[in-house]
Formats: sequence, structure tokens, C-alpha cells
Amino acid sequence: MFTVIVISSAQKTGAWSENLAFSTTAYLNQTRTLAFYAPTNYNSLKKYKLLVLLHGQGDTPANFVSYMANLLTTFFPNYNLILVAPSEGAAGTGFVDPPGEDDGICDLAVSEAKRLYNIDPKYVWLCGFSWGGRAALHIGLQDYQKYRGLMLWTPAVPSNANADNTPGADIDPYTNMEDGITYAYPNGKIIPSCMTVGDNDPFGFTTVDEEVNNQMKANGAKCYFTVLGTESSYWGGQGEHNVPVYDSDYVSCFNFITANTTTSINELMESNLGMIVYPNPATNEATISLAIPKEEYEKITTVLVNVLGQQVKMITNEYRNGDLYINLDDVPGGIYILKVTTQSLSYERKLVIEK
Repeated sequence: MFTVIVISSAQKTGAWSENLAFSTTAYLNQTRTLAFYAPTNYNSLKKYKLLVLLHGQGDTPANFVSYMANLLTTFFPNYNLILVAPSEGAAGTGFVDPPGEDDGICDLAVSEAKRLYNIDPKYVWLCGFSWGGRAALHIGLQDYQKYRGLMLWTPAVPSNANADNTPGADIDPYTNMEDGITYAYPNGKIIPSCMTVGDNDPFGFTTVDEEVNNQMKANGAKCYFTVLGTESSYWGGQGEHNVPVYDSDYVSCFNFITANTTTSINELMESNLGMIVYPNPATNEATISLAIPKEEYEKITTVLVNVLGQQVKMITNEYRNGDLYINLDDVPGGIYILKVTTQSLSYERKLVIEK
């Protein structure tokens, strides 16, 4: 769970930043920066596509937004792109560690961008570089319904064993502790991704990212993987630890994602008659998206029943960022029916819980 209070904001164009008060269940009273880039000819009557950027360890959101805005200059007229980049937590270890510090940070970035600009919810991409790339890989595959596609630039997966989801291999090199990060590769069959790495990455990520690609392919994921040759460096003069710098790389990526996108959360909503539940199977939490006015969310009842029709739990709804989040920590694994009742409609969906 996270809460957010706006400290300062205004609809602007060009590159600019704002600070937000941000809290998660485990880490209260944080302050985060969101950096934006909006085209100078922004027109609120048009729909814009959103690219969420997760910067590398030790970088800043403003720096990453500025760099990517310069790279993507030729794309803005045709793609109507807006960029948003959140800052990482105080621990400075790339949006995933310590566990819980960054929960919901991408949701925050998307929600704030939608508040400020006319964003088409069917076109939200998640992009990350280095440690931010690892976070984008983890978050994007886990929350695949929220994004159109993933752009993974040199994801800093710490080892081949972690790339293989080997238990106990999720060791953060900065803290030397497990951070709980794994990768839901089978979901890559639904959300397409592009991934690049330098052919001689100075930190050893060439072979590790190749193993990530192997896992993607083994699980039927739609991943466009490119090993880059010598290119200009983005981060700290570190040779081939970089993001793509040529237009052709981005054209190939956007085209691949466009050609391989099977659905979006809005299209899922249409095909599921007004309600979707994800992830499904779920473990400790599930999200419910409903095609109803926001004001009706406060008047919803949610009940979980077993296959015998016996009520297992009356669920307390937690509303954030346009969805309902339900806590399943105390629900044993099994097959259930989730019953959701609004003022005028009732929905039922099968929910599988794995523990």
C-alpha cells in the first residue's frame, strides 16, 4: 500500500520536475521526485502515449528524462510521447531493494502523469536502465496488464542464478542480502519486450542478460534481444554499459512491441465484461479493475467464497490509482469465487490462490 500527497505541481511542457510525499506500508514519510518531459506543442485535446522511465543506480530522474528526451526527439511528432521518471528510494539500490521501499512507485508515476496530461491508458510503456532495467523486468512481468510493453536497457540482474530464479540467488550486491526479486517469465507471452546489452559490458551483464533472454525464450515470451556493439555511453563513461543511442534501435523496438501486443488492460476489460482480476493465480494480493465511475468504488462489497459456495472472507477494499486492491495474506491456497457487488451490477470471477 502507498499513499501520496502532492506538494507542488502544474501542467507544464518541456522538462520539469515535482516533489511528492510518498509512503508505503513498510516505509513511511518518504519524499520522491517525478521528472517529466512533455512536448512543447502539447495539446490537451489530444491523447498522448506515456513512457515510464526507471533510472540506473545513483542516477537522477531528471538526468534520465533529459537524456531520453534528446534521444527520442524524432519520435515525439509521430508517437505523441510524454516521459515520466520517478526517483529511487533513499537506499539507492534501484527500485527493488530494500523490499517494500518502492512498492507502487510506478503506479504513482502513471497516476500523476494521467492527472496532469491527457494520457491514453492503452499506451503506457515501462522502460528501465541498469538497476532500473532489472526493476522494470521484475515489475513489468509481474504487473503485465498495466503496460503495453517493456524496454529493458542492460537490466542489472546480479547473476545467472538470479536470472534463472534460483532460490536464494536474489542477492543484492550492495547489501549482500536477499531482496526477493524474481521474474515471471511466462507473462512475457502476453507483454512484449525489447532488451539490449553491450557486447562487452564492463560489469559482466552481457552473459547474464543473455541468460535472461534464454529464460524468456524458454517460457515462450515475446522478447526482441539485441547485443549492441560499440556505442556512445550513457552512464558514467563506462564503455558499453549503455542504453541504445541510434534511432534504428528505437524504431525496431517500438515496431516489435506494436506488432506483438495482444491486449491491454482496457481491451481485457472489454473482453471480460467490465471486470478483470490480476494476477490470477494470486499469492498475497490481487487487483480488481472495474469499468465503473470512480465515485462508485466506495460503495462496493467484495466477498470470497469457496467452491462449495461458503463465504470465506468479507474483503476490505483498498482503493488506489483507479483500482481495488485486496489483501489475501490470511487466505489459504485454493480455488475461490470472487463476488463483487456495486450499486447496480454484480460480478463473479474465479480466483486461484497459490501459497
